[in-house]
Amino acid sequence: MAQIITFNFDREYDIKNDGSTIKLDVTIGDAKQSSDMTVKLNSKKLLSEFKQSVKGLVLGADTALKGSVLRINGNIADTSKDSNKVSLSVKVSGGVSVFTKKFSVNVDDEGETVIFSFIIRFTV
Repeated sequence: MAQIITFNFDREYDIKNDGSTIKLDVTIGDAKQSSDMTVKLNSKKLLSEFKQSVKGLVLGADTALKGSVLRINGNIADTSKDSNKVSLSVKVSGGVSVFTKKFSVNVDDEGETVIFSFIIRFTV
């Protein structure tokens, strides 16, 4: 039976509340890994079934994001014959500080999947 690893993360992100632009980077790591992710801000889909890393996705002005919830959900399949390492990095910038969370795991066999879910709540 194939191994399935699940990674869940939920946190608050402090905004400046001064009109700063909030941006998102999601990096799907290690070579030849296959991804499928959806990014939603409240109920609005920003990306759907997105297959690659994303850099500098503008989420909006922090004043408009106050109280909003960002959801990043998806999976990464190990499709590399060279490595069983699967990694993911999420970065949110423009608030009080830069938030970065990295996740990395070695799966047992090629073809195994990591399911991930990030929830980021924008607060003052």
